[in-house]
Amino acid sequence: MTDKLKAIWLIKRDFRLYDNQPLTTAVSESAEVLPVYCFETLVYEGPDWGRFHSYACKSALTALRKNLRHHQSDLYICHGDLLQQLEGLQKTYNFSVIYAHQETGLHHTLMRDKALALWCKSNQVAFKEYNTNGVVRNLSSRDNWEREFKQYIQQPILSIPKKLSLSQSTKDVAKKTVFPTDTVLKIVGFKKKLPNITEGNAHKTLKEFLTLTGSSYRGGISSMNTAPSRCSRLSYDLAWGTLSLRTAIKMTEARQVAAQQLNLDIKWEGSLRAFKSRLYWHSHFIQKLETQVEMEFIPQNSIYTDTLPVCEGEELAKRLHAWKTGTTGFPSIDAAIRYYQKYGWLNFRSRAMIVSFACHALRIPWQVIVYELAVFMMDYVPGIHVPQVQMQAGVTGTNVIRVYSPTKQMIEKDSDAIFIHSQIPELKAFTAAEIFSFEEKTLGKYPRPIIDFKQETKIMKDVLYGLKKTPEAKAESRRVYQLHGSRSRVKRS
Repeated sequence: MTDKLKAIWLIKRDFRLYDNQPLTTAVSESAEVLPVYCFETLVYEGPDWGRFHSYACKSALTALRKNLRHHQSDLYICHGDLLQQLEGLQKTYNFSVIYAHQETGLHHTLMRDKALALWCKSNQVAFKEYNTNGVVRNLSSRDNWEREFKQYIQQPILSIPKKLSLSQSTKDVAKKTVFPTDTVLKIVGFKKKLPNITEGNAHKTLKEFLTLTGSSYRGGISSMNTAPSRCSRLSYDLAWGTLSLRTAIKMTEARQVAAQQLNLDIKWEGSLRAFKSRLYWHSHFIQKLETQVEMEFIPQNSIYTDTLPVCEGEELAKRLHAWKTGTTGFPSIDAAIRYYQKYGWLNFRSRAMIVSFACHALRIPWQVIVYELAVFMMDYVPGIHVPQVQMQAGVTGTNVIRVYSPTKQMIEKDSDAIFIHSQIPELKAFTAAEIFSFEEKTLGKYPRPIIDFKQETKIMKDVLYGLKKTPEAKAESRRVYQLHGSRSRVKRS
């Protein structure tokens, strides 16, 4: 440690004190560390940002500041252009090092990170970035990823640093915080109470899941009638870093051992194994965008570039509006979209279904859905979201092309129309059988189907399958697998 060295912990998606490498290292190497968070205009005016994200940031940031003050520290909050804010802060705080987690985001945040690195270099400020959840920057080969991921996960969990206290002069700097108003952050229009995204709640939720509710995880997460109570509900915390992936995996592994020793119900074994595998897939998908940020704009398999029969012009606008407002005339789709817009969360199967419907049935370009769907997601993680949209759109070449039938999903996962009735008031007076016949007759004021599902999906499927069979597509698929394919034997449950 240098006696006079002042540093900044630049907070990104890591609103926590526990198991935080940049914070722990900064405290060990510096005389004083000022936590800094910037509400960046670049970010909250970006194409993938929405009010749910602003709410999550505010919630996590408020809790983090309270936690820091408990440890005799504080938090400097600003908003605007990050580099301009750092320039101004350097004049009053005179820091010489910035510690931060690496962030896997879309192109505009990547350009911001590169500009930040150049700014640090030109201002003689050291910029130290650290691995996030086992995602590897500048990965030499996908063959090496699983080994490096496991090495990261197996490292000890970092305790909260003991020396977080700030000098009075640094606390005075922190007091100059500028917290944007809810109007600026567009935190408006919520009709339902949303969960508080905090480090304390994250650990409480994880503990409750692993000891009380998690036995029904496997088999209970595919229907929206059961998923809200049987999923782990940790996706918010993993997205915003109020909980580290390493902590979640290590605590799950400890619970697996305990479950065997205690001879718990066999359901626990399958559910814990399924949950752990999904934690692995969390970083597997983020690694894809980290390796190929252009995935935001172009399909992983280039054979699908500019070759799909997507809608354009007024027809595209009409279909997109119906999809976004939950007025497509397909009950399972509309119910899912309406729920998403209320709560900022949806289970995986429903997410896959609404993306598949948008891309295959409505024939909306997947590049449009990347942004339009992102704003609904309070648990938005760019590195998971973009590859998943491409996978559901069928443009990877390495995944099975899945076209979800909204009617089949409705009958299998909501056989009594409980979820549909809860989200679509126009259909409350109709029985499940009547709702399942929505394509055959008008159901009161509920809109008729906006498209002929079989006809529209056939147009898209014919092209997708036709391209997939070509030698060029097969060669591209082999390249995509070498670049992004999992080498793990971990299976999805």
